[in-house]
Amino acid sequence: MAGMEPSHVAPHSNAEIERAVDRLLSESFSRGIDPPIDIDLVAEKQPLIDSIGLIPSMRSKFNVDAVLYQNKEGRFDILIDSDTDSFWRVKAHFSVAHELGHVVLHPRLYSGCVTIDDSVALSNRIRKSYRQIEREANYFAGAILVPRQTIFDDTQQLYKGILDGYAGDIGWENVISMLHSALANRYQVGVEPMQIRLSQLSIKPRLMEAITSRLNFISWD
Repeated sequence: MAGMEPSHVAPHSNAEIERAVDRLLSESFSRGIDPPIDIDLVAEKQPLIDSIGLIPSMRSKFNVDAVLYQNKEGRFDILIDSDTDSFWRVKAHFSVAHELGHVVLHPRLYSGCVTIDDSVALSNRIRKSYRQIEREANYFAGAILVPRQTIFDDTQQLYKGILDGYAGDIGWENVISMLHSALANRYQVGVEPMQIRLSQLSIKPRLMEAITSRLNFISWD
């Protein structure tokens, strides 16, 4: 294995990652973004990625849901555990987005990982000692699955829809959990990643302000 040393990987700010995501989404969806994001489509359009494939029993053998490795043509394949893909699609989508994040942000890192063992060993090393790299890939995954271009309007619309649907007969303490679930369903992500994304974009305090004030809209001003 002869890829770049993790210690040599340059850090990326959240703003830089957001801009990289914006570029990929605009290239992939020229007619506009309509969630949920087809992350397989976005990944397969990238010149450094060859394919996305399924591997049986990868989680039980290697304790991972996905790996990124370099094939004989020098491009990258993303391999997903077949059970995760079949029974936990939300996790599979996030895993593809995470591995895509490594390709976009850290393209030389996995160069030379030509077997699953190579990739798993490098991933374990990164998770143990270079958490910034994993944090960046996770941020990328959340940003591309929940784009900032659409999440503000969707939050507003679903929030108002919940209030209108219950005609005021709802415990306000339940609104935020219902909204988290509705948004997670809309974007086909887990509730926890959605909560993280709302915090990253400072939507959560605006939402809490609307709930506390018993408003039927969220103010972005």
